[in-house]
Amino acid sequence: MKWYLFLFVLVFVVSCSNTEEKQPTPEPQQEVVKEVEKTFPTWEAAISSSFSSSIVKSSNFENGLLTIELGESSAVDGYYDSGDKVNKFLSIEPVRLFYKIQDMNSISMNIDIKAGKYNLNITKAELEKYYGISIDEMREFGDNGNLITGDNWRNQFSNIYDDKDNRAKFVKQFVK
Repeated sequence: MKWYLFLFVLVFVVSCSNTEEKQPTPEPQQEVVKEVEKTFPTWEAAISSSFSSSIVKSSNFENGLLTIELGESSAVDGYYDSGDKVNKFLSIEPVRLFYKIQDMNSISMNIDIKAGKYNLNITKAELEKYYGISIDEMREFGDNGNLITGDNWRNQFSNIYDDKDNRAKFVKQFVK
C-alpha cells in the first residue's frame, strides 16, 4: 500500500509541476486624454490687444456689458485719418472682443474724435445674426487650452467680412 501512496504523490507532484498557471492577459491600456481647461484672456487684455492704450479713454466690463470710450491721441497723430479706420474699429473689433471675452453679451463703443462722434450699441445675438456666424462655435483653443485666433476666425469671418465695403455697410446699419 505504501508504494500506491508513493505513486499517487509522485503523479500528483508531476502533474502540478506541468500545469502552468495562466496569467490573465493584460488588456491594452487606453490612452488617458486629459481635458485641458479652456482659458480666455481678461477683458482688459482683450481691449489692449485690440486698441492702442493711447486712444482708450475708459473701459468697463460689468454684467456681460463691455463699455469702451475711444478718443484722439496726441501720441499717435493722424490715427483716425482714414474714415475706414473708424469703420474697422466699429465693425471688426466688436466681433474680436466677443470672440475673446467669454461672458460678454453686449458692447457699447463710443468714439469721440475731431471727425465726429460715433456710437455702437449691439448685442452678441444681433451681431451673430447680421454676420451669420456663431462666435462660440468659431472659437478655437491651442493644445495648452489658450484661446487662439485660428482658421475658424479667418475662414468664417475675417476673410469674408473684413474689407472696406462690408465695414461701411455694418457701420451704416448699426452706428449712430
